[in-house]
Amino acid sequence: MRERLRELERETRAGARAELVADLRRRRDEVAAMVAQLQAAPAMAQAVEAQRAVESAVAAAIDDGCVTVDIAPSGARSYSTDEVGRAIADALSAS
Repeated sequence: MRERLRELERETRAGARAELVADLRRRRDEVAAMVAQLQAAPAMAQAVEAQRAVESAVAAAIDDGCVTVDIAPSGARSYSTDEVGRAIADALSAS
């Protein structure tokens, strides 16, 4: 009788484990599908494009030497945050 109970317990645990693994796989597939859908969405593409444009505008301002005092090389001219912001905005408008 005791051995039969142990056998049933093992079977129950194995079945529960298999169900859990199957559920986790199903949920992983659902999440993967949702991520793919979000990445393919026009809004995501627009957000990525906007992010790249901002990064490019910031890089352009830095390349032109338009930086604040905290990152300006020693002895170089520094700009106020307003001036740097305007330079970035101008670079965005130009792109």
